[in-house]
Amino acid sequence: MYYKKFAQIFCLILVLLLTSTCNQSLLDQISPVTPSPTFTPAPTFAPTLFAYLTPSASLETFVPFSAWSWTDTKARTNPGDIFPEVADIPGNTELLVLGKSIGSEWIYVQLPSNEKGWVFASWVQLFGGIEYLPTIQPEDVQIVIGRVVDESGLPVNGVRISVFQFVEDYTVGNLVTTDAHGFFYSFMPVTISGEWLVSYYALACNSNKMPPGCGCPKKNCGQLNPSVNTVMLPQTSPLLFIWK
Repeated sequence: MYYKKFAQIFCLILVLLLTSTCNQSLLDQISPVTPSPTFTPAPTFAPTLFAYLTPSASLETFVPFSAWSWTDTKARTNPGDIFPEVADIPGNTELLVLGKSIGSEWIYVQLPSNEKGWVFASWVQLFGGIEYLPTIQPEDVQIVIGRVVDESGLPVNGVRISVFQFVEDYTVGNLVTTDAHGFFYSFMPVTISGEWLVSYYALACNSNKMPPGCGCPKKNCGQLNPSVNTVMLPQTSPLLFIWK
């Protein structure tokens, strides 16, 4: 009697298992399992370039300090002349310095009105070294990055570069300057695309290729090669210029 009941129970379990297996096989035929899509990161070259940058102060430990505007200037929504104005800043206006951009060409400040914006660093007298400012990454920007070196591979600083595009009867864009590592950074809105021209504009007096006295014999201190380059936004590889 005991063995008979055991055999009945065993048969019942076996039937249930076979039914489950058949149902699963049917489901696999109706709704095949598809693998999850893989994510391929966009090309990036920033880490290699940014390795040349010196470490900046930490936002957590940085204490904002005061600065004064040398002359009338403007605060903008992001670091670059291409971005909209936040406010006009009269000369001799006290500002609270909060940080700087990559390349140290622009500083992020708080105005007396408590508005915040980006100001061209050359128009501001800092009461503290710019090297102590934390580097702040602006939002909603893309960056055109390039480098200028001489024929021996050494960086060339103080080269003014124009990044522009023809729009109807005028041009729109930024003027940027190479830093001590020879890099330039042109911040652009993320909403723009297409081909932009990148070319030589001027040589700053503090450039390591400018003769003493800030004068070029016959206005020839050298030139960029190529003299004009193009970049397609969004940029996927850095530009390189040789100073000859």
